[in-house]
Amino acid sequence: MTHLTPSLLAACSLIALSACSNSVEQRTDISEAKTVTAPRTAKPGASVQISADYDGKTSLYETENFTLTFKDGYAAGTLRVKIIAADELDLWSVEETSFSMAGHDPHTLDVSLSSSVEGRHYLTVQVMAELPGGMVFPATRGFAINVGNAAAQQKSQPDAKLEARPSGDTVMEMEADERIESEG
Repeated sequence: MTHLTPSLLAACSLIALSACSNSVEQRTDISEAKTVTAPRTAKPGASVQISADYDGKTSLYETENFTLTFKDGYAAGTLRVKIIAADELDLWSVEETSFSMAGHDPHTLDVSLSSSVEGRHYLTVQVMAELPGGMVFPATRGFAINVGNAAAQQKSQPDAKLEARPSGDTVMEMEADERIESEG
């Protein structure tokens, strides 16, 4: 038993010393621990990608035709689409429609519009993905419709600051005001 006690003390001492040396190493790396990579997330809503083949230019008084494309991430359900045109735009195509989300093929919708008012006007596309279990997920996308020459002159620089992150990503910081209201 007398031989076991010094050996046991020596083993405990080695464990204690190694624990101390590890804690010193962790403290020297604290500056690296502060650089945390932010998770890449998306806003909540429908798993639907909305795109358009609009070329970015519309002439005054002429009808502009382009196609909206919807790619959904669902195996079943109904995709409801509603198009809302700004007051300065005349929408000549369908304003509301729906698609079956069965299958993997994208859905397309032809859009025709015109305007007699020069400037940048917006076309808002709202979608509702209605799933078989009764869940409904919304998504919205806005498209700038540039009419005439005024749209090219309206370009402005945002009051923003570009910052390079240690990860190599470039981030634009901008001031924003947000108000969230909830119904009683």
